[in-house]
Amino acid sequence: ANHGWNLERLWWLMLPVALFGLFPVALATLGDHAVNLPIQVAFTWLMIFGFLGLFHARLNVESPAIRFVSDASYWLYLMHLPMVLALQALFCDWAMPAAGKFIAVCLLTTLPLLVTYRFLVRDTWLGLLLNGRVGR
Repeated sequence: ANHGWNLERLWWLMLPVALFGLFPVALATLGDHAVNLPIQVAFTWLMIFGFLGLFHARLNVESPAIRFVSDASYWLYLMHLPMVLALQALFCDWAMPAAGKFIAVCLLTTLPLLVTYRFLVRDTWLGLLLNGRVGR
């Protein structure tokens, strides 16, 4: 039996406490490092455990799409930084809202990396190196 924290049961509590309790306090105490630092740490851990619990509770089903993104995640992690930096440099002087630039950089990074993962990486030695044997 699991006698530890049950993230699947407590996510609904952790996320609101972090977002509506700790986050405003963290913003209000930015000038006081001794108070702010433990609040930031607590916020971060509650968000991590809260999202783990949320996803385990709500998305704990087999899905080919989620499996594909999960398999591709290490490829995206390794390859995204140069693309993001290049796109940020390209977009920095554009007269466009920051939210639009953010969405454009995310899409123009993620979509090509998912395509390259599917056609150039997944079923190759590199895919095996990144993910091990992928069951399909």
